[in-house]
Amino acid sequence: MKLFHGWLSSASRRVRLCLAEKGIDYDSVPVDLAAQEQHTPAFLAMNPNGVVPALVLDDGRFLHESGTICEYLDEIRPLPPLRPDDPYQRAVMRNFVRWTDEKALPNLLVLNWSLALQPVAAQWSDATLAERLARIPTAERRDAWLRIARQPYTEAEKRRAFEALLLLLPKMEAMLADGDWLFGARYTLADIAATPFIARIAELAPAALMSAPAVAAWWQRAQARPAFAQARLERFDIALARRDAPGAGHHQSLKIPTGELPMQTDGSLPSLDIAGHVATITLRRPEVANRLGPDDLAELQRQVEAVNASDVRVLRLRSSGKYFCSGFDIGRLAVGQRGAGFETLVNAMEDCRAVTIAEIHGGVYGGGTDLALACDFRLGTHAVDMFMPAARLGLHFYQRGMERYVSRLGLNHAKRLFLTAERIDADEMFRCGFLTELLPAERLRERVEQLSETVAGLAPLAVQGMKRHLNAIGRGTLDAAALAADIGAANGSQDIREGALAWQEKRQPRFTGT
Repeated sequence: MKLFHGWLSSASRRVRLCLAEKGIDYDSVPVDLAAQEQHTPAFLAMNPNGVVPALVLDDGRFLHESGTICEYLDEIRPLPPLRPDDPYQRAVMRNFVRWTDEKALPNLLVLNWSLALQPVAAQWSDATLAERLARIPTAERRDAWLRIARQPYTEAEKRRAFEALLLLLPKMEAMLADGDWLFGARYTLADIAATPFIARIAELAPAALMSAPAVAAWWQRAQARPAFAQARLERFDIALARRDAPGAGHHQSLKIPTGELPMQTDGSLPSLDIAGHVATITLRRPEVANRLGPDDLAELQRQVEAVNASDVRVLRLRSSGKYFCSGFDIGRLAVGQRGAGFETLVNAMEDCRAVTIAEIHGGVYGGGTDLALACDFRLGTHAVDMFMPAARLGLHFYQRGMERYVSRLGLNHAKRLFLTAERIDADEMFRCGFLTELLPAERLRERVEQLSETVAGLAPLAVQGMKRHLNAIGRGTLDAAALAADIGAANGSQDIREGALAWQEKRQPRFTGT
């Protein structure tokens, strides 16, 4: 078999996934959609509609339309079965696949075409555009290409398209009530049909999946299937960058054997950078709203321990991408993996010897809110929002996390956020005490640097002792003897003598922590 397909095409991704699930080897012929290779006479002979994919059978016959191709593959290779056995359920499955084609796909195309095709088509001259439009066999597609070339979708239109795409989530959430997959215990063509859409939702707005925990768990299971890697279902932006890279082989034909391609990773572990007395941890999974899995938690725990073992006085926590942190990977909770390591990590952050500063530039959700509250200072911008979805997920939050909410925000605010799962904006976060400072976006990094420098220049024995005992007072666990011992140590330190001398000499003190 030979598959003519686009790496970025949702329909092509479905067929590649089905071929991988079936274990069918095939020749892969990528089609350059931006160059309109799908509108050449050779391709139109395979698919008169001029869209990918097209499957050329071993006897030379053609098939097109992803749903038709997938059902054909399930017929000729019955194992593993990808359709329900019951005729009624099979019909319902077809209705779902059709629904995704009619309701979800048009909205996804608005988003994908704006990224993948509009920048190319906008550069065509009027003459080139007219020549390209003349190749397109259907009026509907001609209108779509004309629109993308000369009247790009507005931000409002793209926002409405994404909101319409999100209607898939409650539909799938209801279907997943009785099993791991959309039609119960069996993975079917319905799951394959949904995969490209959930993949884009997870890429564009990972936090959206937090409102659909069953879908989030389904998505984790779907990505874990060996066929997912074999089908090369890369993130859209990564595949787009690969397409546009110099020397990219758009026309290359290659053999795709099953079981040989590596699983794609979904980001990088947090990084730790230390400069003098200031350390910075950066969360680096922007494509999943900086949610944290077991490997991230282990690395963060190691980094906090490294800070504690050093002479670092200030630890900043920041993140890449548009979100600060969305907490523990809830998909793992839904498949039975406990997030106990998350509580341990957040407690370690609160107990960190250094003063901690959370630099919050975007959304903070779920356990990510507790990670922020564990920091001594929380500086944010007007783009920030937060919510605690534990009640939506059937999750009972852990003790010290609730204690942090109460000690930082007060009982009434803690109840409101936990018991309503209500989302609040940056202004409300500042009013209730979640944010200790609210800043214009352009001033956030500057203010964090300024605060870091200020704290790092203070007497570390006094600062670290007072931090430790203030936290204990907030938890109601103050050890009076330990407090007295730390007061005595500070009063007898070299730092207190240096502080007094610097005051007399009207200069900045040089504290050593001794």
